[in-house]
Order: sequence, then structure tokens, then C-alpha cells
Amino acid sequence: MVRKLSKFRDFVTENLQLSSSEVSILDECTRGVWKESNGVINIEGDFIADGKITGKTLSPLVFGKVSGSFDISNNSLESLEGCPSEVGSEFNCSSNLLSSLSGGPKKAPDYFCANNYLISLEGIAEDAHNISAPGNSLEDISALNGRPIKENLFLHNNFLKSLDGCPKEIGGSLDLSECNLSSLKGCSIKVVKNFDCSGNELTSLEGGPSFVGGYYDCGNNSITSLEGIASNKMKWIDASNNQIYSVIDLPTGLVNAKVGLHKNALPLEILRSQQEFVEDKGDINLRNWLEFTLKNEKGERYSPVARMVEMFNDDRRKDAVIKFIEKTDLAGISKDNPKLLAPIATEVNKNSPMVEYINKNKDLFSDEFLDSLEISSDLKDLGF
Repeated sequence: MVRKLSKFRDFVTENLQLSSSEVSILDECTRGVWKESNGVINIEGDFIADGKITGKTLSPLVFGKVSGSFDISNNSLESLEGCPSEVGSEFNCSSNLLSSLSGGPKKAPDYFCANNYLISLEGIAEDAHNISAPGNSLEDISALNGRPIKENLFLHNNFLKSLDGCPKEIGGSLDLSECNLSSLKGCSIKVVKNFDCSGNELTSLEGGPSFVGGYYDCGNNSITSLEGIASNKMKWIDASNNQIYSVIDLPTGLVNAKVGLHKNALPLEILRSQQEFVEDKGDINLRNWLEFTLKNEKGERYSPVARMVEMFNDDRRKDAVIKFIEKTDLAGISKDNPKLLAPIATEVNKNSPMVEYINKNKDLFSDEFLDSLEISSDLKDLGF
């Protein structure tokens, strides 16, 4: 008995190795023309199936080549089995349940795999030059093998243990924010656009890129200075929410740069004063800056010296106070020019972190300065 075919599509389906439901999803999601040959589907155009796949894999669909984009995001896929070997434009498997990229395309210039459960980029397209993989559980990026990336590499919100394999050159932007990084060792050397390493556990910028063409965001870390930052002139630097006690070591090309310095170990007014000193004098010596600032004190409410006194009296800034005293050679100033420290000595509290430190290190400071703080030297305690 011959089955009656009511429509031309029924005739086509009858001659394919596909079920009617498979033909239906192909028709719905293909923007262009799809062809099946020996069970493999090739598409001239795009395949857009975000939120359209019901199973855990694409099976029984098997794709070969897709000339445009291939989008299977926002599904519940646990495997990339059945994906095309080549994608001409964008491959997007974001927001699935993937723990591996195995089975994905070997070629795809734009590769988006955000918000999965990936622990590595093993299996990523060999020619991918625009990669977005935030919101995974990536521990390393060694699969990239240091190859150049022509456009962007977005890796924020991961758990990177190292940057081994990081591309040496990024043609667009590099985002390493909120990745639990404690070091930038192995990072890209050149980033043509923006670099973001904010929200990590960094104590230093050493190892970071030497060139950044756009903005440089290193906020929300624990860095104590900007030593190691890219030396070229950048559009903007955000170094807020750190433990910075000095910006005097900014590369000479950055002395006039726009730098966000809010919420650091030292008050903003002090850091700005340092930056202005370097701009005006070309001097990068912290002691020279402090002596200059004390000599030019005008007694204003929010002057750098007034903010220094507040800092010296602030128990929450104890570590910063100690580092500041040591790095500015306050002890040396007390011996060479003790009267210069009068604006500080007359205002600092007797139970402040500054006085606590000086009490423990009396032998480093001059008697005249100790007297001004009403601290007796060891010899005076003995009656000399």
C-alpha cells in the first residue's frame, strides 16, 4: 500500500533520515537553508535555537557546517555532542549545564560559553578570536596556549588559579575581574583596549600588561601601590578600594593620568597630593614629598596634613600608619628637621597608632621630636 503525501514538505521529509519533529525544529530555528546528507545537517545561514532544545544533547541531530551563527544558549544541554565542526560566525552555548567543551566546533571565530560549569577551556575552537566565558568554574586557561586573540577575552567570575596559557596579546579587551587571582603572573603583555582585574586578591600589579590602550581597572583588591601598572598613557585608571599608601611610583607617562583612588589605605587628599607633587616637581621620593607638604601647610580643614593627622589617630589604619611612617622616613625627618613635624606633633593623640609605633621604636627618633609628643627617651627615663 502506498502512503498518500498531502504536502510537498511531507514528500521531502519522507526522503530524509529525520523525524518530523526534527524537521520542525530545523525549520523553526534555521534562518537560511538547511540540507541533510547521510544524517548530517549543513546550513547556509544561521541556526538560532536559544531556549528551544528540550533534551540534554542535540541528538539525534548532527550538524556539519554552519555558514553563519549557531546559537544553542539558554537550554539544559549537558553535552555538545552533535554540534557542527565549523561555524562561520558566532557559536553560542552559554547558559547550559556544560562541564566540558568537548564535541564543540573546531572552527568558530566568536565563541561564547558563559554561565556553565566549565573547569577548563579544553576543546574550544582553534581559531576563536573573540571569547566570552564568564560565570563558569574555570581554574586555568592553559588550553589557549598563549595564542594571540584578535578581539576580546572575557573570563570574569571564575576561579582561576593561574594565568598560564593566557594570550600574550589581546586585540580588544581582557576581563579577569572576580576570578580569585592572587597574582597577574603570566598575564597578557599587550591589551589594545580595556583591562579589568578588579575584585581579586591581588597585592601587586607586577606581571600585568605593560600596555593597555583603554581603561585599567584594578579596584577592589589589596594592592599597596601602583608599581607594575602599564606604563603607557591610558584613558582612565580605577584603583579604588585597595590598600594604596603611595602613588609616587606611577610611571612618568602616567603622572597626569585620571586615577580613581577612593577608599584606600591613605585618604584621597594625601594620594592626590603625592600625584600633584610628582606632576609639578618630577620627584618620586616620598620623604621629599612629605617635607614639601609640611613646609607648605596652610592649616586648611581638609589639607593633606590635616588628613594625615586624622589617619595617624585612626586605629583602623594602623597598618597603613606604620607603612607610611617607614616609607616617608619620618624618623629621619625628626632628626634633620624636627620643627617641621610640629603640625603633626601638636595634633596627634597620645594613644594613637602613630604614638604607639614611635614608643616601640624610640631609638629611631630624635629627642626633640619625642619631647614634642611628650614621649621620654630611654636615657631621660634613667635621669640623664
